Amino acid sequence: AQSGTTDANGQVTVTLTSTTAGSATVTATAAGQNLTAPVVTFSAEVFTPTVTVDKTTAIADGTDAATYTLTLKDSNNQPVAGQAVSWSINNDLGTLSAQDGITDANGQAQVKVTATRTGTTSATVNVVGKDLVTPSVTFTPEAFTASITVDKTTAKADSSEVATYTVTITNAANQPVSGKNITWNTNLGTLYLSSWTTDANGQAQVKLYSNTAGPATVTANVVDQTLTAPVVQFTAVYNLIIDFDKRSAAANGLDKVTFTLTVTSGNGQPAAGVTVNWSTDFGNLSSVTGVTDANGVLTVTISNTQTGSAHVVATVGDKTINASEVTFFAPVSP
Repeated sequence: AQSGTTDANGQVTVTLTSTTAGSATVTATAAGQNLTAPVVTFSAEVFTPTVTVDKTTAIADGTDAATYTLTLKDSNNQPVAGQAVSWSINNDLGTLSAQDGITDANGQAQVKVTATRTGTTSATVNVVGKDLVTPSVTFTPEAFTASITVDKTTAKADSSEVATYTVTITNAANQPVSGKNITWNTNLGTLYLSSWTTDANGQAQVKLYSNTAGPATVTANVVDQTLTAPVVQFTAVYNLIIDFDKRSAAANGLDKVTFTLTVTSGNGQPAAGVTVNWSTDFGNLSSVTGVTDANGVLTVTISNTQTGSAHVVATVGDKTINASEVTFFAPVSP
């Protein structure tokens, strides 16, 4: 109850407010009389919430975010501060930066949504007992440009010479993209010293060697792409050993010296089916070319009808080997 004294006009004023909706009856007692004022009805406060988003597409990289903004106003279009807000995602796509908040002096509360998978999502915000569904945001794949290079296209199959492959990833702004996983594969040889994620320069490298001759195709799987490098041709590396059965022979055209060439591959295994070219500076060879057998072996003979020294050379690809000198002597008369 309140009391007051009439002013010079015989009046006294009182103000009534309420935080509860309903009807209020005010009575006044003056000069021994009870007076009842007309009923005043207090209605519930009307709040108007709205929700917006700053963009409807974002990149599904876990970093690019769309921002939802809730704005709460009263019936006089004035911002309402201090109201609790709760957010929830509407499917399993996307992550919210917060689940709860409070409207600020502008009557606003914000939350960000990010995603690492492509697709469309939305959120629901609850405020003053009302649920509002946000506009949808579509997350799109990252815009990447990926390339693969190799520093050479031929190498020796000797387990020593290597080819170096480089994957480079840049974004739409042509800036390097770090931290992207790379999966390397090859159909020939061995990959080593590989980096499985791109560095600060947006690059990852791997090296390849082989002890087997043939074409090597290296692929790199990155950002849902398969990159194929230029083919590297590994050329055979042969080890040659030459021997002979004797150091001299009669220069009668019948007596012969037999040379045996053994060819092994870079890994020490017999090299079958390898073409060998023979040459000499003196005498007659039984053949000038041949192919190694299953044991990597090929033989040739040399004879002569003149006395002197002979040198035999075997050539395999770009590799040659010189046999030791043999001598043809004058045949002894019977």
